[in-house]
Amino acid sequence: SLSFIMISLGISMILSITLVIRVWSQRQVSGQSALLIAALMIAVLWWTSWYVLEIVTPNAEFKLFCNSVKFVGIAIVPVIWMLFGLHYTGRTQWLSLNRIALLSIIPCITIVMIATNASHHLFWETIGVKDVGSYSVTLSVKGIWFWAHSLYSYVLIMIASFFLFRQFAGSPGLYRRQLFA
Repeated sequence: SLSFIMISLGISMILSITLVIRVWSQRQVSGQSALLIAALMIAVLWWTSWYVLEIVTPNAEFKLFCNSVKFVGIAIVPVIWMLFGLHYTGRTQWLSLNRIALLSIIPCITIVMIATNASHHLFWETIGVKDVGSYSVTLSVKGIWFWAHSLYSYVLIMIASFFLFRQFAGSPGLYRRQLFA
């Protein structure tokens, strides 16, 4: 139901803000890891905030705008997660500017594809707003670039998660709790 979704999104926003504040205050001790987690939570907060606005606005045009803008966060979350996974597990040789730029190509193309979708329909073949009972929802038929972006994002998330879980399995208690958190 809509109220469950809104409560879940509100909790996500509160947790994201809390984590940003907490890790930012520990950036002197945690260094790059803290900055990456803060960036990750800011991207999640961006995504969630625009999604909340998309849900609550009755204006169809603004609803579609919010749907598009939330994808900035959606597109960059997997890259930040990968950067965090590489950094936290000591694979820092993969964190050169050239490699970070390479990891960012698909998200950048995705953002451009969304902004220009009306001229090519490669991200969404169709997109619109439909009334469902007392509220309205954004409905779309996904285009080829949506699926390319999704595949890329899930591959990055799975690889980074694999690195972190592998690190988790071999870590002593304190580090295991940090990694779990």
